[in-house]
Amino acid sequence: MRTLEFALGIVRALIVLSGRWTGIRVRTAAALTAAGWVLAMNVPWLYSHSAATALPLALLIGAIAVRDVRGTPSRLHHPALMWLGEVSFAFSMVHGTVITYVKQLLGMERELPVLQGAGIVLLYLAVSLVLAWVLYTCVEKPAMRAWSRPRRRSPQGLGHSPDSPSRETMASTSRR
Repeated sequence: MRTLEFALGIVRALIVLSGRWTGIRVRTAAALTAAGWVLAMNVPWLYSHSAATALPLALLIGAIAVRDVRGTPSRLHHPALMWLGEVSFAFSMVHGTVITYVKQLLGMERELPVLQGAGIVLLYLAVSLVLAWVLYTCVEKPAMRAWSRPRRRSPQGLGHSPDSPSRETMASTSRR
């Protein structure tokens, strides 16, 4: 299923960058995502992780990305949230291992009271974020500097080729 999610992400990015986004608004996509989560709680476990939420989340991320491409002000531009976005890939790589080893280290094979459980979750989060930052700083950033090429920017801005619709065209189609 992860391969399909990855492919969906690539297709969504190409649609957004080409200026051909459907025009679905963030609020509508957020409502669909909430409905997907409700559905995920009521379908068999195998489907709850991806199948019920993949399309709504793709719509939400796409709608937010279009706003970002247009330069629309957003609370998502806060430096702390930008940093979390930068370390998110590394976080996804380390958090499962952190959970496994912290559970083994603390000998946790039983349920905990709510406050203790919340404390353990915060410990997972803190350790995972620190390790993600180290991985991002020491591996991901140097690799990107060494092997990536800067993206050519067109005069119209991010992701627009001369044959892509203008920002005005994108704005008018998203209001329909």
